[in-house]
Amino acid sequence: MSTDYTTKHRSKTYDQIFEEILRISNFNSEDHKIRSIILEIDLYIENQLRKIYYNTFYYHLFLTNDPDKDRKIEQDFEKKIEKLHYKEIWNILEATMLTWPYPDFKNIEKIKKLRNEIAHKNSRDVEYRGKKIFNDKDCLNQLLRDFYGINSEIKRYFWHTIQKHRSQLEKYVKTYGDTLLY
Repeated sequence: MSTDYTTKHRSKTYDQIFEEILRISNFNSEDHKIRSIILEIDLYIENQLRKIYYNTFYYHLFLTNDPDKDRKIEQDFEKKIEKLHYKEIWNILEATMLTWPYPDFKNIEKIKKLRNEIAHKNSRDVEYRGKKIFNDKDCLNQLLRDFYGINSEIKRYFWHTIQKHRSQLEKYVKTYGDTLLY
């Protein structure tokens, strides 16, 4: 039985698969595009938060001059960061990020809420900022403006909290050497 089903569905093209999904879904092709946009925006923001989290704690690792040992330490650290859920990362970063004068950070939770609703509700009634995302193009434009604002602020935050300090330390080491650091 399962062999017939598998064989029957194995030779489908992406277009055929998409058409089949549209037939069984409550959403049309445009709706699926909107859902994809929301999922991509959310994933991008989550990856940027993960990058901040990773870089915040990376310099806490005790690395030596042994490349094999250091690589293992870094790989273990990367695995631990990868296993963290969004909420675990955001619960820590939110406490610091929302103190910065970057007002778009408050929209991160709104976008996550929207993502969760479109992922778990089989309905076109999902709202973002009081408007129905599938019916109101201005609502989708607002989502994009919020995303661009968050992305811009994340870049500035990353610069001020991580890159600037790294750059200052590199200048210090170049000028004075690293013997005073130990």
